Amino acid sequence: MFPTWQYGLQLDREDNDLNYNKDNCRWVNRTVSMRNRSYNKVTMSLADEIRRVYKSGNVSQRELAERYGISQPNISLIVTDQTWI
Repeated sequence: MFPTWQYGLQLDREDNDLNYNKDNCRWVNRTVSMRNRSYNKVTMSLADEIRRVYKSGNVSQRELAERYGISQPNISLIVTDQTWI
C-alpha cells in the first residue's frame, strides 16, 4: 500500500472548530483542503451568490469586489468558475 500523500491527498477536518478524530476527518486533495481553511472569506454559498449577482448583468466585477470585500482578481476567478481562493 502506498502512503496517501503519493495520491495527492491530505488529512482534513470537516469542521475546523472540532478536534482531529475519525468522525471529523477525511482525505481530500489540496484544493478542497485550502477551501476549508477557517480564514477563507469565501464559502461555496457566497461564491454561488457572487456568480448569480454577476450573471444578472447589473454589476461589474469591481463593484462586486467592493461589495464583498474581495479582491477584483479573486472575483474574476469566482465568476469564471476557476476557483474562489
